[in-house]
Amino acid sequence: MSQQELKALEDRFNHIIKNDPSPEFYSHYQQLKPHLDELERDMAQRNSLVKEKDYEWMKWLVAIAAGVFSVIVTQVSKMSLLSVEQLVLLKIALSVNALGIVLGAVYLYTDVRHEKDLIRKLQIQRYSLLLEGKNKFNNVINSDRLKFAEMCKPLSLICFLITILIWVGFVWQMQIDPLPPVVK
Repeated sequence: MSQQELKALEDRFNHIIKNDPSPEFYSHYQQLKPHLDELERDMAQRNSLVKEKDYEWMKWLVAIAAGVFSVIVTQVSKMSLLSVEQLVLLKIALSVNALGIVLGAVYLYTDVRHEKDLIRKLQIQRYSLLLEGKNKFNNVINSDRLKFAEMCKPLSLICFLITILIWVGFVWQMQIDPLPPVVK
């Protein structure tokens, strides 16, 4: 199923819900509710698994970027007679890489932020059940989306890509000293 088909089905469902669903629709919904709840739990579990894999992948990228940062700084300190263009490229690479590391770390922090948000919502659910005798949230409690943190991942990846491109450009600009002749 394509993304457009999913969107069309969601729009159709939301339209029915907003415009007072018919008794037949409500009855059909009540019959399917246990199965729908199970599907919703399954989606939440799969979403959690995907997020875990995504955070693990991002942790490795940030660790690699930190290593690249270290290598660049070490190599620059050993180099002499850098041209102005090379020095500018290295400064840009260092700055962009550092920005990518910071953005990656902010994105990784959202893992902690989501957990804190879910704990707060579970507490709300607990008190609602105890005090009002009803669920505040229906079946699955989703964490709020953090817009800035969601943007940090693609921005971090762009920074890492720019750093790699600059580093490749720098390597190709390096002057290679000819080898001394071999004495026989």
